[in-house]
Amino acid sequence: MLFLWTALIAASIRRTPAVIAESIRLGSAPPDDKQFERRGYTLSSEQRASIIVGVSFNEQMMYFVGKVIASAVVAAGLLASSQMNASAEIICNDEGVCWHSHNPYDYPPEAHVTVHDNEWHWGPNEHYTFREPAGRGYWKGDTWIGW
Repeated sequence: MLFLWTALIAASIRRTPAVIAESIRLGSAPPDDKQFERRGYTLSSEQRASIIVGVSFNEQMMYFVGKVIASAVVAAGLLASSQMNASAEIICNDEGVCWHSHNPYDYPPEAHVTVHDNEWHWGPNEHYTFREPAGRGYWKGDTWIGW
């Protein structure tokens, strides 16, 4: 059990069991828990694993929490950037009256409207008038027809 715990912690801080074994062989490993027991200390399994890999349990937790926070920030950024592409449309009728809409509607055939994307511009020989919409509907002459 202790070996499995050590292997998991070692992998999480990028110290493989082979690296730990090599450091023990070379004599550069931190002291083992027997030295602590001789001094009257008792160690938990987390503390034993920390001694073996040379990093304290608190440092390992800070590393883990840092990764979780960084992942949450990246996920929030991706979510926010996907919401920035809000759909907006320019709707124009046959009489040359246009208005902006942020909601895509299915206009009835009697409305005689053309729906353009938000980047649309009229040509050099065309002229349109922009009006503010009064909710859901369309302009017919000077009258807003709502539905």
